[in-house]
Amino acid sequence: MPSNWKQTLGAWGESVAAQYLIEHGYEILARNQHVSHAEIDLIARFDGMLVFVEVKTRSTDTYGTAAESISERKLALIADAALQYMQQMEQELPWRIDVIAISGTPRAAQSPQIDWYPNVTV
Repeated sequence: MPSNWKQTLGAWGESVAAQYLIEHGYEILARNQHVSHAEIDLIARFDGMLVFVEVKTRSTDTYGTAAESISERKLALIADAALQYMQQMEQELPWRIDVIAISGTPRAAQSPQIDWYPNVTV
């Protein structure tokens, strides 16, 4: 159980993103997968491809949008972790990195805004 608001918001955003992917035909294989020096929020499979998903959740845009807060360094760490995961699991499937940005809160009356950026590059 998350111990503070930031963790609660992040866990909620990951659940929203996972459900969104499931609704679009993706199979969720893992959540919060730790690989060496990084954590991959979601690992999914779709149409013979592995998809490594970074989820970023923001309750407001006061300090920028959720998508804007993902740095190139973070994406590079995810790419390295994805390669290590592929080697550890002895996978030879094609793969990509997606970003899902969630704006909203679990307590909001309206549905969260979900922005999905498939196949981002580093």
